[in-house]
Amino acid sequence: MREGHSLADSLKPHASFDLLYRSLVAAGERAGRLALVLERLADHLERVQAQRQKARTALVYPLVLAGVSLAVVSGLMTWVVPRLAQQFERSDMALPWLTRLMITLSHLMLSLGPWLLALLLLSVPLAARVLRRPAPRARLDALLLGLPRLGELIRLLDTGRLTRTLAILTRSGIALREALRVSRDTLGNHGMREAVALIEQRVESGVSLHRAMQESGRFSPSLLHMVASGEASGTLDRMLERIADAQEGTFNRRVDMALALFEPLMILVMGAVVLTVVLAILLPIMQLNSSVAL
Repeated sequence: MREGHSLADSLKPHASFDLLYRSLVAAGERAGRLALVLERLADHLERVQAQRQKARTALVYPLVLAGVSLAVVSGLMTWVVPRLAQQFERSDMALPWLTRLMITLSHLMLSLGPWLLALLLLSVPLAARVLRRPAPRARLDALLLGLPRLGELIRLLDTGRLTRTLAILTRSGIALREALRVSRDTLGNHGMREAVALIEQRVESGVSLHRAMQESGRFSPSLLHMVASGEASGTLDRMLERIADAQEGTFNRRVDMALALFEPLMILVMGAVVLTVVLAILLPIMQLNSSVAL
């Protein structure tokens, strides 16, 4: 800046400031409202950070529960079951089918477990490298977007991001086409980014925003109606902000509901697994005790 560059140009070499940040700063400098734009940007970043923190906090308990449950089951299958299997083999007794199944699974875990673990550790970075390529990532995003529940959550999340970013950009004086281009880069799903790219082309050719969004087929009728109302009344930025609030609220409620259902469901599933392993261990012991008593 001491050399005469603008603040927006000075931010370009630094990766910490993304396209949205630089575009808003440039718009604020052009309009002479840099302080107001920076305040809006700060509110937006605080909201995004709060959402991420909430998501991480909500996932801590299910992940810890899953990890502890898997550790308990792995310990039973690789340490307890093999030692009991040796005792059962010495007794030459007919084992229940559940016990035989557990012993077979235990042998498979002991023989193939290290190889499967090594394969998993190698496949994670390999999959991450493959998904950095545009074509595989686009196919995965299309698959995720087509899933019944998960796809709806992805659309809600990206729609909230899109409308929130558009509201901030248009309110800051940035043209709608440029705002669409900047907003497209904030979306996580490739299919949604392609839809916004088509919307940008249609808007550039003179089509209204709500008509272009309707042609993309990615947005709900209620959202399209609100966008059309905002365009007709000249309050598009305020209407987009209300849409973003509604989309983010719906997304948060559905995620909270899914997590609330996920926790007891995981407890039931892991409890059933542990109970099955314990029954497989206890059944031959009870059978042996009965035969000794007779």
